[in-house]
Amino acid sequence: MENEQAYKEIIEKILESKIKLFGYFAVRVAKGTPGLELDDYGKVISISGSRKEIIRYILLKFEDKSGEVSTIALRSLLVELKSKYSGIDLPEELM
Repeated sequence: MENEQAYKEIIEKILESKIKLFGYFAVRVAKGTPGLELDDYGKVISISGSRKEIIRYILLKFEDKSGEVSTIALRSLLVELKSKYSGIDLPEELM
């Protein structure tokens, strides 16, 4: 799929930041995401289905754990990747 690497990098960057906050509990939270398979360290093994919806699902799961500030913090963290992969479709929560 086009831009597969972009989505993989974005998901892994999100998880990397959440692991810093929650430890590997963050990986357990994200492992429940439909269409996403992760290893025990938060690395993407496979993605299937709507990448945008997978990212949105992850964002909402972490918002449920720590509030909307969780997503707001990711906006600035992902600026570089959003410009690197300007053509990909991301959830509006990250815009």
